[in-house]
Amino acid sequence: MSYQGFLIAMSQLACKQKACFVVQGQRIVLEEAEGENRWNFSTVVFRAEQEIPDALLSSLSPQGKFRWQAQGPYLKIDTDDQSVHLIYPVEMEKGKFLPFRAYLTTFVSAADEWRETLRDFEEKECVYVTSRYKSFSLMGLIGSMLAWMRSAAEVLSESVF
Repeated sequence: MSYQGFLIAMSQLACKQKACFVVQGQRIVLEEAEGENRWNFSTVVFRAEQEIPDALLSSLSPQGKFRWQAQGPYLKIDTDDQSVHLIYPVEMEKGKFLPFRAYLTTFVSAADEWRETLRDFEEKECVYVTSRYKSFSLMGLIGSMLAWMRSAAEVLSESVF
């Protein structure tokens, strides 16, 4: 993002609590979060044509979030428009260009990776495995494994070493 684009985003924040801008064809929202110098970058990384795949839904926590770590970016589902958003909470001073550009660059790169991952996830949703007892979606199984890995990671992150 150019410095001029940064200034436009900051001017939006002067009168509202969020700014919307486009970077590399992606609509990015930057909004104030709770706490001093806390912000959330967000963008849509997946939009379902009809419904979000069950395998993806089963990977989420009861709060509708999918985190790899205790802190940092996470995915959140918006059931109203059947989309998945990447949210990146950051701490930075308002009006500082270099930290803003660094966080934005990291965020746009992560969003691209998540878009590709979720597109692959959706395309492979139609693969089914049949056992003697029932048929199930291979991606559903992977989603369940991801959910198990997420809960195991949460338990490990809470442990004191």
